[in-house]
Amino acid sequence: STYTFKKLSAGHTIDVTYKAGYTITVTTGDNGSVSPDGEVEVDDGETQIFEINADEGYAISEITSDGSTQNYPPWATSTSFETNPVYSNFDFDVTFQTRTFYIGVGDYNYEEGSVDNAGEVDYGTDRTITIKPMPGFLVGSVDIYFGEEELLESIPESTEVVEYTFTNVLQDYFVYVT
Repeated sequence: STYTFKKLSAGHTIDVTYKAGYTITVTTGDNGSVSPDGEVEVDDGETQIFEINADEGYAISEITSDGSTQNYPPWATSTSFETNPVYSNFDFDVTFQTRTFYIGVGDYNYEEGSVDNAGEVDYGTDRTITIKPMPGFLVGSVDIYFGEEELLESIPESTEVVEYTFTNVLQDYFVYVT
């Protein structure tokens, strides 16, 4: 910068302080956002906080800051991330993944039958599970729970194969078969 002194009538002392600054280059994958984004200027030795939010149906997959990567579980939809003190330019990258849920089976005796197609389910998809009694056994009852506590539905005793379809899965479910 240039500064012009006008109408000087006495001697002046000029002190100049320089401060190093660095650039964090932020990139994000599809299905989410980071704030601030783009080219972020940071003073020498300072940290930077980023707010990270996944779009509906997605979760944070991983964050790479200055070459170090952190993986996130499939239910992490937002976070604040603070960098280490900054002493050089570096990249800050965030990727997102489809959010997943789990259909679990609680305390089932697999010698008496099987429960097929439980496990991880992508956000918003449908999943049909099949409960098959072995010959000589029956399905006593099937209780379907939101999470682990709120009963959604009970299916009565059956000697037949029982199928149950979860539609538009947006949370975890647990299935208890007796």
